[in-house]
Amino acid sequence: IATTSMEPAGFVFHESRCGSTLVANSLMAMDPEANRVYSESPPPVTAAKMISGSDGQDSSAVRLLRDVIYMMGRTNDAREKRLFFKIQSIGTKSIPAFMLAYPKTPWVFIHRDAVQVMMSHLKTKDKTEAVCTRSRSAPPSDLVALVKARDPSAKVKKLTTEDYCAAHLASLCEAAYNAYEDSNGIGRFVDYADLPDALVEDIIPNHFGESMNEESKARILKISGTYSKARTVGRTWKEDSQKKEEAARPEIRAASTKYLLPVWEKLKRLS
Repeated sequence: IATTSMEPAGFVFHESRCGSTLVANSLMAMDPEANRVYSESPPPVTAAKMISGSDGQDSSAVRLLRDVIYMMGRTNDAREKRLFFKIQSIGTKSIPAFMLAYPKTPWVFIHRDAVQVMMSHLKTKDKTEAVCTRSRSAPPSDLVALVKARDPSAKVKKLTTEDYCAAHLASLCEAAYNAYEDSNGIGRFVDYADLPDALVEDIIPNHFGESMNEESKARILKISGTYSKARTVGRTWKEDSQKKEEAARPEIRAASTKYLLPVWEKLKRLS
């Protein structure tokens, strides 16, 4: 069988800790033989950052991203039909690069209630290990600008863990919102609270343009009942949104309200 390369059928961007792994698992479960799903594989986002760094003017950087996707889409299995990518959360800031390379490929950005997503990030005892605080030693310029816009007197280096986490997540959401504004309909927002129904009823058939039979839908609903990041196979997934809301510390609520809530409410209205 001749080797061909599948074009990407969709990109999944996300805020992190917001159900994106569930989305990736669902796309795989939808049709295991026909769908190939890469989950946070480094090459695409590395190539996309090169485009972002050149302000989108370097055509060789665009070709590099397309070459990376081409190589990752190669197959000699006639059953494989669709190629999806779940990109690392920081890759949200490179959505314009992906749109430049693939102007017709639909993408989604998964987000979650501001307090709940912060609770998920800061649930570990060692907050320095939280994904949302990894850039503290060298805060990116867009995060610094966001903090100054929300509080002109704030010093980024002196932010509390909660404030920095909220600002980081807000910077991802702002990047997604700005990309959406320029997406000409290929970008969509998906609220964690609407999973998995939004996938089955809207995103997969209407946005990604992939038809599903009842068996495909049943497989997605089944996989949605298993915790997507569980290390133990078959561990039951439990909806924990209410528990996170009730357990949120005042510091998390305050940071969420100050930095994250304004942009999350914009995404919520568009979801």
